[in-house]
Amino acid sequence: MRDIGDRLDTKIVTIQVSQNLCGKPLRMNVVRFKPIEGDVTARFWTDCLMGKETFKKKELASYCLENIYDTAESVRQYTIDNALPAFFHTTQEDGVSDPGGPILRTYLTAMGRYLDLHKGLKSGEKLSIDDEKELEIFGNLFILWCAIQHTLGSLYIEGNETLGMLPETEDKSYPLYGKVSVPRMIVAQFDTLVYNEVLERYKEKLLRDIDWLFNQDKNRWWFTIYLVVFILLREGSRMTADRYRHARANCGSKLRYSIPGFVADLHESCNNILTHWHYYNCNKWPTAGPKSLTNGVRTKDHFETLEPKHLELVKKNRKDPGIKKHLSVWKQYKEDNGKVPEITLQHDAGPIRYTGTQNKYDWDHPLYWVSQMFEQSWCPHPTYRSEDTSTTTVMAVTPAVAAVG
Repeated sequence: MRDIGDRLDTKIVTIQVSQNLCGKPLRMNVVRFKPIEGDVTARFWTDCLMGKETFKKKELASYCLENIYDTAESVRQYTIDNALPAFFHTTQEDGVSDPGGPILRTYLTAMGRYLDLHKGLKSGEKLSIDDEKELEIFGNLFILWCAIQHTLGSLYIEGNETLGMLPETEDKSYPLYGKVSVPRMIVAQFDTLVYNEVLERYKEKLLRDIDWLFNQDKNRWWFTIYLVVFILLREGSRMTADRYRHARANCGSKLRYSIPGFVADLHESCNNILTHWHYYNCNKWPTAGPKSLTNGVRTKDHFETLEPKHLELVKKNRKDPGIKKHLSVWKQYKEDNGKVPEITLQHDAGPIRYTGTQNKYDWDHPLYWVSQMFEQSWCPHPTYRSEDTSTTTVMAVTPAVAAVG
């Protein structure tokens, strides 16, 4: 992580950038610089004209961050301050396409639990040691969630200061049609500082939290673990879908995902989370049937300690038609020697469509990983395997393009 040298002047300009995470844009101080060989200053994308993939390019202003270390601290604080508003805003947007679905229900429940604990703390109520720990865990989860969102989608400029650039209003294939793209060097620096100063820091915190959780008493911590695992797996699908979006805009039709190695590792991580979850849960779920007996004595399971609304959430999610549909795919997979129904890639609405061979599994679907939490006799399912990037249109021109939105 470093500042860019060879600046053209010392005039500092303040811009406001957004990813539509919440109502508050992020302020950045930037300066003009002189690009050197290898610097990416243009936005590249692919379009389909008369049935042929066409490589396009739009030059952007050459600006960099005035001070990457000051910006890193600003982004870290922005992420902390806006994690919950961004979580709520994104959850509401997700709920438009699936109102009342398992994702909306679960995300709102997690946020409600955090707010209840936080309200008690702010009102002067003395929280128990367990409640303090749960508040900290959810805080780390939401901040990590917000940091992950910084790696998705594309940054664009809001407000009157646009660094002399105008919105693209002629070419509708432009990824940010009607908006002003943030200069490429700023995006590259932003990606670096988010990863180093926010994402890695809170990833390590949450990993320690999860390791601790899986060794705790189920009577107190089962539902907390359930919420954390559910959200992480859903975000695995979101990151996967974003790499699909980025590949369609930048890599032509040969790659299913941009940065293939990242997606392959992500899917292995999702399977790792599921392995720990199923080992911990032991395929036990709340039922309406008779309670189990041990030596003729009725045993109390940890679901009896759940609040009624939390118990109802788990039951609803298990019965959800979308989740059951995904589970039926794996039932067929096991019974029919690996055969699964043909899928339609839900993000294939544009002119550039994936034509590669890894098209059997719906890794992009919001419920793909989440549904596997509820699978009986679960075992790791096939994951994406990194594809050859040497023949893709944009990535063959410059590998740096693959790292920016």
